[in-house]
Amino acid sequence: MDIIFSKGLNRLICALVFSLILPLAGCDQQGDRSLSDSAEQQETQTLAVRLLEADLERGELLAYSCRACHTLGPDEDHIIGPNLYGVFDRAAGSVDGFDYSDVLLEVDFIWSPEILDEWLADSNGFLPGNNMRFAGFSSGADRADVIAYLLQVTMDPAL
Repeated sequence: MDIIFSKGLNRLICALVFSLILPLAGCDQQGDRSLSDSAEQQETQTLAVRLLEADLERGELLAYSCRACHTLGPDEDHIIGPNLYGVFDRAAGSVDGFDYSDVLLEVDFIWSPEILDEWLADSNGFLPGNNMRFAGFSSGADRADVIAYLLQVTMDPAL
């Protein structure tokens, strides 16, 4: 299956990767500059590298576990979970017509590849009390594959 990125998706991925890898530019070859200012910063940088190496076809296969509860296309109805079309850059708990858990309605974050990476690793550890019952993807490579795939199939091509 040939997977083609739209111009908007290409721009989004390039901007994401550039913004996440740019802090590495100041490091010398010896690695004297510490990048472990925070575990979150390290994980974000790791995600950027993983997204560059993501396997979209594998992501499509892994996303079948998402499709058990979520739809991915425009104008598709919700199933057990909300439709994920347009999920990136959308406020959590904001899809009209879906009955979210109270904890998801109370949070204040925007879905991004970084947030989704944490969510897919352990949704209940990330946000205790949410209704999603998914064991998570323990492999960072698997999460990156799924996120890269979702970036492609859930983004409006007009963007």
